[in-house]
Amino acid sequence: MVRSEIVTCAFLCLIILSLFISSIEAAGYPDLSVIGVSPWDANMPNKMVSGYRVAVANYGSSPSPNSTMEFYVRTYDGKTLNKNFTVPSIPAGSARSLKFSMCKGTDGSFKNGYVIVNRKKSFREISYRNNARNFGLKETIPSSSNLTVEEFRKDNNPVSSYNSYSDLVSYNSPISSEMNITEVRVSIYNGPGYWYDIAYARFHIPGYMHENTTLYVSGTSYSPTSWDADTITFDFPDIYRTYSAYVIVRGESLEKKNAFREPFEFVDTSGNNVVADGNTWRRGAVEFYTSPYTWVKLSTKTAPFGSSYTASSSANRITVRANNGGRYVAGWFLIPRGNFSKITALYGPNSAPATNATNGYYGVFYPCARQDSIGFQMEGSNLGFSNFKSFGFSPWTWKEQY
Repeated sequence: MVRSEIVTCAFLCLIILSLFISSIEAAGYPDLSVIGVSPWDANMPNKMVSGYRVAVANYGSSPSPNSTMEFYVRTYDGKTLNKNFTVPSIPAGSARSLKFSMCKGTDGSFKNGYVIVNRKKSFREISYRNNARNFGLKETIPSSSNLTVEEFRKDNNPVSSYNSYSDLVSYNSPISSEMNITEVRVSIYNGPGYWYDIAYARFHIPGYMHENTTLYVSGTSYSPTSWDADTITFDFPDIYRTYSAYVIVRGESLEKKNAFREPFEFVDTSGNNVVADGNTWRRGAVEFYTSPYTWVKLSTKTAPFGSSYTASSSANRITVRANNGGRYVAGWFLIPRGNFSKITALYGPNSAPATNATNGYYGVFYPCARQDSIGFQMEGSNLGFSNFKSFGFSPWTWKEQY
């Protein structure tokens, strides 16, 4: 009996000693965790998301050695970006923030991403469970913000006007939702720099419209020299250098005629399209139109974000806008109500056709950034909406649970 008690006591002592040693060992190891991913403005204005910031903390009780962080992003233009970084030693109980850009060859717009630190377990940690994080799109509009809603009625007075758009990565007509567009004007600009030795310009404008198409280069007008079913070409014998060009197409109901489609081809004597990259050489566009009616504003109201809204019975058009702080957004949606005939998505001064998405939602998947607002325009009767949503890049942070 005594011997059995001695064995039991010895066994318990071994367990206690083992736990004690383990606690000492655990206390002497680092424990890295990815605690945040957020956008970082790397002063690259032509990028949707110009940079990223990743925060890594050491929750252990000894400094971490230099480690490797791997960062992956899958973009909307079909690319997978990958960079590896060295995370310098982090003292116990401290954190480091790594900021970087990784937009070469892409505008940086993304669907989702993945980050992991010390993947190969090159040194021992207390735990590896928080070393890897997935991140993706989420709501960009603060829940405490308000939507701005404007109501309009249709007045049967004719009007001639235009919509102007700037800073476009690409332009395919029409952008606006107006009917009877009578003129489309598309421009490029390089001031104070120049493009040199321009040989020709070619535009994807239907060839039968060649008599209604004029190109201006540095203020000088040119007429088409050739055309086919889908394109119109302007040959230049004498353009040594220029900093601007715009093409004008005139006609009736141009919104129905594919009056201009990308690419904008401005080709030098070496065969290079010097404005092929729309991220670098942004387009400007103006659409002129005539309408048998005008829109008279009835009211401007606010509605809490996430709420439902019903317009007054006299409203034939409403616009709803939300301020997302200019952050990158990949798409925005709402559920329209009433007898709506047309829904257009708005971003800053620009617009794009909204489509039927799913489960009653209408909206757009359209990556953009640095816009003062996003929203919608609806036309019809008995109008209203609910469930305004956006999906973009808001900071992701994770709080550890120990």
